[in-house]
Amino acid sequence: MSIINAILDLGAVVMLPILIFMLAITDPNTQINLLKKLVDIFQKKEFLKKLVSIENEEEFAKELNSAISNTTDELNNNINYI
Repeated sequence: MSIINAILDLGAVVMLPILIFMLAITDPNTQINLLKKLVDIFQKKEFLKKLVSIENEEEFAKELNSAISNTTDELNNNINYI
């Protein structure tokens, strides 16, 4: 049984943060590489906690863009960030 199902079975109310992204990519060849970077970034628990705690759009964009830029990939220069 997953932790979510266990919580629901107890009747607890749980607030889970949700992050939704729209990717507007002009170069289709760049899409896979950006998705790979995002998957890598979003597997870092501490970074996700930091993102969820940010209440300012500019700070959120700055942190995410920095993380994307720091994820090494030969196509870094071809990705237009937020």
